[in-house]
Amino acid sequence: MPGTPDLIQAYWSLHDARPEYERADAYYRNKVEEFYASRAVQRLLTKHGANALDGFNFARVPVDAVANKLYLNNLTSGISGADDVIEDIWDENEMGLEAPILHRNVCKFGDSYVMVWPTEEGDEEPTGVDLINEDPLTVRVFYSAVNPRRKTYAVKSWCEGEGSTRITLAFLYYADRVERWFHKGAPVKAKAGQDKWQPYSADGQESVLPNPLGFVPFFHFRTDRPYGEPEHAPAYGPQAAINKIVAGHVASIDFQSFPQRYTLAEPGSFGANAQGGDDDPFSPEDEYSEPESEYSSSQLEADPGSVWEFFNTKSVGQFDAASADVFLKPFDRYIKAISQLTETPFHYFDSTGSAVSGESRARTNELFYDKVQARQDSLGFTWGQLWVDVLEYLGIPVERVDAVWRPVEPAESLTDPEMLRIKRDLGVPDDQLLIEMGYASGKVEKWAEERAMKQAQETAASD
Repeated sequence: MPGTPDLIQAYWSLHDARPEYERADAYYRNKVEEFYASRAVQRLLTKHGANALDGFNFARVPVDAVANKLYLNNLTSGISGADDVIEDIWDENEMGLEAPILHRNVCKFGDSYVMVWPTEEGDEEPTGVDLINEDPLTVRVFYSAVNPRRKTYAVKSWCEGEGSTRITLAFLYYADRVERWFHKGAPVKAKAGQDKWQPYSADGQESVLPNPLGFVPFFHFRTDRPYGEPEHAPAYGPQAAINKIVAGHVASIDFQSFPQRYTLAEPGSFGANAQGGDDDPFSPEDEYSEPESEYSSSQLEADPGSVWEFFNTKSVGQFDAASADVFLKPFDRYIKAISQLTETPFHYFDSTGSAVSGESRARTNELFYDKVQARQDSLGFTWGQLWVDVLEYLGIPVERVDAVWRPVEPAESLTDPEMLRIKRDLGVPDDQLLIEMGYASGKVEKWAEERAMKQAQETAASD
């Protein structure tokens, strides 16, 4: 039977978005396939194994530079009991380890998700919620055309089995229900209604289940709206060029160590050589090869340390290998291009430059700090939405939950004693100054409670 319009739209939207997410992951891990302008060059690099060399991966730097700044100090509603529940669920789901992975995936893919679902323990009532990281290769959230800020539903799709037993599953999550579908094998994109989706109930449950949460259980963390862009997307081109430069340079190193040598023949001495071969050393080894064919090869082997031998020798010599500057100068320029295109300060790529003061670095990094701040605002808003919905489901309504991030700027620019004195004189509370120095807000609150308790004890003792 054909699937519903929502199912068809959701599945193919997810399917069509996957290649770009896979590309983002490939560039982050530097597993991209080389491209060549010449097949002859491709064969030469393949022969020497230079095309299999792991490149210098600078494309991941813009991702890591932002992700490493996305450190959550605390999540707070301002209500003690609600904050205790947040902390308990956070710890139970090991979010201290999972949240940094989520933030890195947001920067790498542009989109990532957290699934919320009631914790199930046997036949008992749910006692909490599970928080599960989901990547955009399997999940996609959809929004209302009338109000793009409102989620309408989400899809999660994956494959199980192999060969003839392989099936594709696609579950649609609405605020009130979960529709479960499967397709034998992989669906084929064809005319509407030709996909043979069937309701899924192989696990003994109904194909349509109620959603006990009352909201779409996927929360969309993203770098832009409606869908994000990887932090390193502008770096794809320069990184591909860097990979080619590295492969070409490595191939030329052998020739710098063992130059290509040759001998020249006396004029007018052409004829059969001493081994009875062709009198033209540049001719193909196979007499049936077409000289113009890209697959034909000369009798002369371009191997490091080999000698091109022309009989009746007149003189000898060697070819100079390509200068290293031919590779290194554009190499540096492409790294600078990645820095400029991704608004990532160059010192993240090259830490060997002269040291600069915290104030000078802050001015240099202003655009980068603005970008990180924008990511913190976006992700913090989504974290707040998630916890407001979770707490309401657990019967603890709150108006808002705020994400408290570690300061964007380096600690050295904020802990200068003179600057701290100026801020304190202007009325900035001591607790805020401690947070700006990089201390977690939870630890600062604990210190404040200890100070208050100690002060109360001293007051009681003096009375």
